[in-house]
Amino acid sequence: MLGKDSLKPVIKIDKDSGQVECPCIGCTTKVLLRTKRTQLLQSPVFQCPRDHIYIAKSTFEYEDKFENLLWKEDADRSLLARIGEGKQDDRMARETSEDAVTWNVFRHLETSGLLGPWLASLTGSPVGKTSLIYWSYCDEPGARGVWPTLAKARDAFGERKDHPSEPDLIADTEAGLFWIEAKLTASNKTKPSADAKPEAYKAGGDHWYGKVITTPFERLAVAEQRYELLRHWLLGTWAAAQLNKPFYLVSLVRKKSKENMATEMAPHFHEEPNRRVLSTTWEDIYAFLKSTPKRTSQTDRLLAYLENKTAGYNSRGQLREAFAL
Repeated sequence: MLGKDSLKPVIKIDKDSGQVECPCIGCTTKVLLRTKRTQLLQSPVFQCPRDHIYIAKSTFEYEDKFENLLWKEDADRSLLARIGEGKQDDRMARETSEDAVTWNVFRHLETSGLLGPWLASLTGSPVGKTSLIYWSYCDEPGARGVWPTLAKARDAFGERKDHPSEPDLIADTEAGLFWIEAKLTASNKTKPSADAKPEAYKAGGDHWYGKVITTPFERLAVAEQRYELLRHWLLGTWAAAQLNKPFYLVSLVRKKSKENMATEMAPHFHEEPNRRVLSTTWEDIYAFLKSTPKRTSQTDRLLAYLENKTAGYNSRGQLREAFAL
């Protein structure tokens, strides 16, 4: 896996010749500069024959997504294959993939028994038995597919089958329901498409919108550009109510993003002690992992990954560190 220790601090992007150099240290290969996002990056004209990566001016992509993943034993591969059958998008092979980082971090939290303690560190109280749902996929016997309560929420608010709400992670615990929205290089600003159905969101769930959101849909979704968070809060609080559990919408971002959704969404969401928005960072998770008494060699492997992780190149061809550690 490539990182700070194996990538050039600066790469040459030559627009005149239409070429960009391979970012790997010691490689002199130059490939064709991709000029349109509609061009498939995994094309021979963009691939370095020495390092076997597909190169764009701001990032690169591996031949196989598992080159970008830490946890890839048979059980991991099998789970990812089942998740992939219903997942909306899969760009895990790309260096800047937030899904790849999410898998690398949370698969370890889950399998090491650290997920519950980490969630407890957010709320200040134990969460009890916990099950983790990746990208809406429920792996429990008899319910394999979309997590049943999420499927009911989608139906309750008339969501389109081809563009449903999909939290990155759902942690269903004894003490509450956590929906985790993870961001790497992207922000939490999103707007609805032209064919969105605002009336269905406003009227769905027996007019649930007015019970949990204080700001009109058009202002919050369009003017404030919080469409994705609006949907997660709306469906998440409704789902938690069906389960008679507290609800926590967790916004996970990089420290350098300076986004604090707990503060920014407070004027728009109707929060209660058992219904809250929580903000945290990848750097906070790093600190949690570094201090945990359950630290293992696998934890150390994850810590090294986070320390070495990059987030592409800027417009001047300068390498960006993913996290401020």
